[in-house]
Amino acid sequence: MMRKIQNNYQPDPHKQSLAREFIQLCKETQALHADSPLTEAEIAEEIDAYRSGE
Repeated sequence: MMRKIQNNYQPDPHKQSLAREFIQLCKETQALHADSPLTEAEIAEEIDAYRSGE
């Protein structure tokens, strides 16, 4: 039965396009901080500010 399902599988071009765009967005987002990554202290400051409502 699985073989029949696999043989009849038709990928959705729209979903494939969205997946490619998402992967590209992730790569671009990761590259933004590649030269100067956030330190643990900066992350902690961001969390504290968020929790205090800033």
